[in-house]
Amino acid sequence: MTLALTADAGHGWAAGDDGLILVSADGGPSWEPQLNRSHKDLMAVHGAGATRTAVGQDGTVLTTTDHGAVWRTGTGTDGLLLWSVHVLEDERHAWAVGAGGAVLVTDDDGASWRRCEVPVEADLFGVRLGPGGCVGYVVGAGGAVLVTDDGGASWRRCKVPVGADLTYVHAVDDDTAWAVGRTGTLLATRDGGATWSPRDAGTDAALWAVTFTSQGDRGWAVGDLGTVLATDDGGQVWKPQDSGTSGNLKSIWASPDGSRAHIVGDGSLVLATSDGGASWTQQSPAPARTCTASAS
Repeated sequence: MTLALTADAGHGWAAGDDGLILVSADGGPSWEPQLNRSHKDLMAVHGAGATRTAVGQDGTVLTTTDHGAVWRTGTGTDGLLLWSVHVLEDERHAWAVGAGGAVLVTDDDGASWRRCEVPVEADLFGVRLGPGGCVGYVVGAGGAVLVTDDGGASWRRCKVPVGADLTYVHAVDDDTAWAVGRTGTLLATRDGGATWSPRDAGTDAALWAVTFTSQGDRGWAVGDLGTVLATDDGGQVWKPQDSGTSGNLKSIWASPDGSRAHIVGDGSLVLATSDGGASWTQQSPAPARTCTASAS
């Protein structure tokens, strides 16, 4: 299952196996299903404003522009397995990535999608654009990293010092981004993707997601075996936090100031904190599904 919350954590959307879409109106303690016509597994959900887009199996793209009252299917995805999506603040433009080097873009609220030319054929697992929508990053199998500085009109491949699969990327601003991956891989760039340097994660567990506060000082990475890593110095040092679980954690959302956060994982596992990660408590989710998460 994948998860997206509004900036104030008041509302959340989750999407998962068999086309499951859930909504929470109370910040996560309770979830209710929303109807859609898909029965395909959904891998990611992301949004802005009243718009949310979920992507997944067989090129499935579902978009709502009214907070989930109605979900409609996008076209032009060619049946590709899609792993990640990012909706820009204007709510009309979005990017999705997936199998075989697929990078797709829409400029009509997700109604139609077209494929972009990129210099890789590797499976791509994560996409995020910076706050202005001009600088963006894509990560994938075998240490693949792509960067754009013209809003996605062109993409170039970056050199990185690892060959592990990279599963997720988070853009703090136009210069700073973080990527995570298998075998405890944790990478940072502070020059818009020109160079990437590894950080010591202190674990060999696969990491599935990373997020930072809007100021870029506090951040978290989550992964297998209940792994939660936290930093309060902009990523110089990462320390483990006690998640209270050994389950596989697939993604994390954090409020802009870092005081609140939600994690989701396999088996509909949902964790929440209201004290910046000093303690994590398990919430009551909907029916059991495999979960990942993406911040809205």
